[in-house]
Amino acid sequence: MKHLFLTATTCLWLLCLALLTPQSVQAVHPLYDYFYIEAQRQRQLQHYDVAYSLLQYCLQLQPDAPSALYDMALCQLMLRQTEQAEALLQRAVRLDPSCYWYARTLGVQLQQHDDLQPAIDLWKQMSLRFPGKAEPLYALADLYTRQEQYPEAIATLQHMEQLSGPSEEISSEQIRLHLLAGQQEEALAEAEQLARLHPGDLRLTVRLADTQLQCGHDTEALRLYRQVLDSEPLQPQARLSLMAYEAAYGDTLSYTRQVDSLLMCDGIPCEQKVEALRRLIATTSSSPSPTDTTAVADTTRLLPLLRRLVEHEPYEPAGLELYAQYLYAHELKSEAIPILQRLLQVQPEHSAARMTLLGEAATRQDNDEVMRLCQGGVESTPQVLEFHFYLGISYLSTDHPAEALAAARGGIAQVATDSDSQLVSDLYALAGDASHTLGLRDSCYQAYEAALRYNPDNMPVLNNYAYYLSEEGVNLERAEEMSHRTVEAQPDNATYLDTYAWILYALGRYTQARIYIDQAMQHGGNEEPVLLEHCGDIYYRSGDAAGALSYWQQAWDKGARSPSLEKKIKTKKLKKK
Repeated sequence: MKHLFLTATTCLWLLCLALLTPQSVQAVHPLYDYFYIEAQRQRQLQHYDVAYSLLQYCLQLQPDAPSALYDMALCQLMLRQTEQAEALLQRAVRLDPSCYWYARTLGVQLQQHDDLQPAIDLWKQMSLRFPGKAEPLYALADLYTRQEQYPEAIATLQHMEQLSGPSEEISSEQIRLHLLAGQQEEALAEAEQLARLHPGDLRLTVRLADTQLQCGHDTEALRLYRQVLDSEPLQPQARLSLMAYEAAYGDTLSYTRQVDSLLMCDGIPCEQKVEALRRLIATTSSSPSPTDTTAVADTTRLLPLLRRLVEHEPYEPAGLELYAQYLYAHELKSEAIPILQRLLQVQPEHSAARMTLLGEAATRQDNDEVMRLCQGGVESTPQVLEFHFYLGISYLSTDHPAEALAAARGGIAQVATDSDSQLVSDLYALAGDASHTLGLRDSCYQAYEAALRYNPDNMPVLNNYAYYLSEEGVNLERAEEMSHRTVEAQPDNATYLDTYAWILYALGRYTQARIYIDQAMQHGGNEEPVLLEHCGDIYYRSGDAAGALSYWQQAWDKGARSPSLEKKIKTKKLKKK
């Protein structure tokens, strides 16, 4: 591993010193610090295997160094080796329980499991070990809620209030949890206390009214809603809650009229108008088929409201998004596309809108529009790997391999621990394909190896990698193993069958190669000039010169043109190996 020979004579001197005086080195840690800092640098450069090797050397110098264990775990997380990473994090936490970040990283990893109890135990220990940190308590409250352990979650929130004082956020969550636990009296008491603490905040009076309504106290809830609206007629939360109450009791016509008037109110935020429309859509658009008369009536009533919203709020993303969603749900794509385009102008980072437009452009085979959308996506949301990938595919399909390679590498640079492993594998595959087109053999094979680390079952990579190895006549045993996996997975794929036959041909197993090339011909390979020429070569080596000439001639008739093919047809034979 040439990366380990860092740069200078000093490094060689340090290595010799490590072998001669390991005890003294461990006492003062000069080597450990040197290699640990270099490992961190390599990790930041995303050279994870190099960093990992350096960290392994650090542990030879000091076997129980928690910092090295922690950084090794971070490398393994980037390489999707989560079980090994968690084991290292466990060791780091045991060795240095005073380090908050070691425990925090482990806690976040454990939270991703179905079995949440280990995460609860760890965060509980952290809440005691780091009493000044709020994050362990927030994590505990979330974990208890996910486990439906509502009393424990409420107790945790109450502990947070004792430490930091009352807050609207914590009280609101307690109200929600009390209701989930069926503790209506406690929920009401919390809501009343919150409203008393902030008597001038009408939002909290509405929160109390909402809680009364959820507890079945309709009369008191309605009294509070009207009290708020008497004080402030355009108070959005009270209007929305009162409208929701009317809709729940079947007064859809009254609700629709109120929504219509709400849309024209300048004093109400667009998000509140969108929420009112969402509730109306949920209430009225319940028919299973858009051809039903009820659904048609809903569309006739709702589309004018949605148009009015975007006309009155033309640059509000929430309204544009709702309108586009509704149009798509009712198969009105041609109307939705200009709304999505406007949404992107207003909010270029809206990835869902961009992806939808990208899909439409791909369906139309509008490569220019695909590239324009992807380039905008790479600029506005570089962390979305799909835009790098489809941009690279577009470049490669239009014979711009250098640009395709740059796009793939741009996506690879954005890979994070939670990135989709199959998409990451496809990005590396794209880098490999582009590198091969550019004649960068080593770069191609390194990219393919990385692609298979992220997705060992990436069939196009297994096929291409195997085929290129067979073309070079190197590492044919591995090529045969990779190619065999593709034909097992897709036995009707002519391309994969041809690759496997060609590798068997390169290995001198002509009879077996003929079996697979015949299968390739049966599954559409007889339309591909390259496959037809391969078939001819295999037939010739297996003793069928007449059959070989027939397939060579078919390859020529299908458009294959090369001096070697022309010579094979004229001489009716292959040159000797």
